[in-house]
Amino acid sequence: VTVVYICIQRFYAATSRQLRRLGSISRSPVFTHFGETLAGLSTIRAFKVQRQFLKELERKLDMDLVTTFLFICTNRWIAFILECMGNLIVMFAGMFTLLYHIDGGKTGLSISYALSITVYLNFLIKQTLE
Repeated sequence: VTVVYICIQRFYAATSRQLRRLGSISRSPVFTHFGETLAGLSTIRAFKVQRQFLKELERKLDMDLVTTFLFICTNRWIAFILECMGNLIVMFAGMFTLLYHIDGGKTGLSISYALSITVYLNFLIKQTLE
């Protein structure tokens, strides 16, 4: 189980790092354009090209939001995968107790420990990624 968690963490870490890098790259033109627009606001109004600058800002924001959306999607993906892994751990704990006819108290204890282990593993993976 630990090996699978480590493989998932390494795969997600590489993807997340690249998306953060792309996000920084795509965010820079937005801030630059916004700053330049504020600096030349009187000239833009004098030539009545506000709409053109607004369209340019919208285009740059769209490019930035693509990377933001992909980053959100990868965060949801890792959350889904980790939740599935946790569910498998709990399922195997339950199946183990059924297979070996373990009494109810020990069954509840093993399932509650399996649930807490999944919470800790999910927390550990998310902390190592940040």
